Amino acid sequence: MNVFQKGVDSVAFFERGLRYGYSMQEGLVDPGLCGTVEDELRRAGELVDENEMQPVSLFNSGMPATRLLHEFVTRAAILAAGEDAGTNPFPRFSVRVFKPGRHGTTIHRNDPSVGPMAVGITLSGSAPFNVYDQYQLPYGEVIPLNGDGYDPEPRASMEARVGAAWLLCTENEAVPHCSGLVDGIGQRALLIFYKLSFMDY
Repeated sequence: MNVFQKGVDSVAFFERGLRYGYSMQEGLVDPGLCGTVEDELRRAGELVDENEMQPVSLFNSGMPATRLLHEFVTRAAILAAGEDAGTNPFPRFSVRVFKPGRHGTTIHRNDPSVGPMAVGITLSGSAPFNVYDQYQLPYGEVIPLNGDGYDPEPRASMEARVGAAWLLCTENEAVPHCSGLVDGIGQRALLIFYKLSFMDY
């Protein structure tokens, strides 16, 4: 079973994030695996919006594709960061499900307890993923997207289709970001791996 798409450097994806505070990669994960992971999450009752702070140990119970994805993502992150191979930078996962025709999120920053890295993988659907300069979002605030031409112009943007991934590094700076308008008629499902400072030591 393929995890990362051929020709894509998964370690370089993490290295860019560590260097710049964020990284984006279209087509990081094999679309077939994404579909299998989404099916496993659905069967396990985990494909629910705002399903937060779940332990990745749940993947050990009848979710082999999801466990494999987590293992490969973790390995690439460790290689990029040069950490001890015994560490786990992503002991938690969350699931987000966005409805079509709506903006996925406000422009926001991750909570300081998340990190030092968080990686999101699109399992189905499509929507832009945008990052912004620090000055575009005053600290402690969020900005809703209206789609009226007055939304802040992103610093960088990626069309996050199936298999696309983003990485946010929160150790040095919390990059403002958002999920844009969900395209098409189907929902967008997003799987996020991360660590929490107050739960994972």
